[in-house]
Amino acid sequence: MTGTAVAADSPARALQSQIDVLQRELYESVTKLFADGNVKKNSHYTARHAVITEAIRNGKLPRTFWADAIIAVLNTPEAGTADNNNNNNNNNNNNNNNNDNNNDSDRLLGPYDAHLLREYLEDMKVVYTPTGVRVALQFKPNPFFEETELWGEEQQHGTVKCHSHGNDCGCEKKEEETNNNNNNNNNNNKDEEEEDEEDDGDYNCNFSGITWKPGHGPEMEDDDDEDNNNNNNNNNNNSNEKERKRPRTSDGEMPTRGWSFLDVFSKMLPHPADDEAFDNDEDEEDDDEEFEEAVEKWETEMDDRKELLMLLVEDVWMDPINAYTKGKKTETTTEKSDPAAQKTRTE
Repeated sequence: MTGTAVAADSPARALQSQIDVLQRELYESVTKLFADGNVKKNSHYTARHAVITEAIRNGKLPRTFWADAIIAVLNTPEAGTADNNNNNNNNNNNNNNNNDNNNDSDRLLGPYDAHLLREYLEDMKVVYTPTGVRVALQFKPNPFFEETELWGEEQQHGTVKCHSHGNDCGCEKKEEETNNNNNNNNNNNKDEEEEDEEDDGDYNCNFSGITWKPGHGPEMEDDDDEDNNNNNNNNNNNSNEKERKRPRTSDGEMPTRGWSFLDVFSKMLPHPADDEAFDNDEDEEDDDEEFEEAVEKWETEMDDRKELLMLLVEDVWMDPINAYTKGKKTETTTEKSDPAAQKTRTE
């Protein structure tokens, strides 16, 4: 059923235009309110971080406090559920003769991440910004990668996320309604306004990049031809097509190759729309399908990375003592139930 057209010069149209202006002002005011609130959190968390730092310095907390808290949060089946949902095909045909204790399908930590974090992670810092949040991990010089700081920054566009509850502030819906009204008022600029509407409320993440040293870090897909045969249907969301492969180690040696959660800080390829490799001017069906698949893959990876960053913010930074305590309880339970662990502890 078609609606009755409203003349452009009608009183109702003029009234709606006034309402749209007021709605825009409300949206901008609420967005600024949440942005200012996010930034004001920094003074509280800076003071709290200083207390934790002093406790580490005085020996009240271990040197590995931040590492233990991160490990406790990431090394749980619950933390790996979302990641596993997007990487099921990575492990469908893997060999079952894997004796490594780390199960990549259930956990976010790689085979050497716990060792790397406990040995070389010095500090963790989170800074709230008007447009999002910045997560940084600071390391001592180490044999795994070149950087001493790895960071990821979430940037919201058009709406600000309330990280204290993990929910959007609610303005995005109002902004969408306003944009829809504006589109109806000006059909000549419909395409441009729809493009602007898609940008409102969107986000992206920027990353420091990570430079793995030779013999360390995730392996490239073509590093092992045998593994390629087992991953023909791989839907890995890593921009560099890196696999979660079984770590290569000699007996008794600490693994240095394989999946690492730290690769979340690696640089992402540009969005397919900004990638010169894709030519969107052609109307060929195959090219369109390839482009759509690339966009979906890119956006899924961005979502996964953002989710992992928010896990560090909400479960570690906002509640570090609880995360650390959770890890210690897990270790104690494991030792009590694992005869091998008890023997090692006794020795």
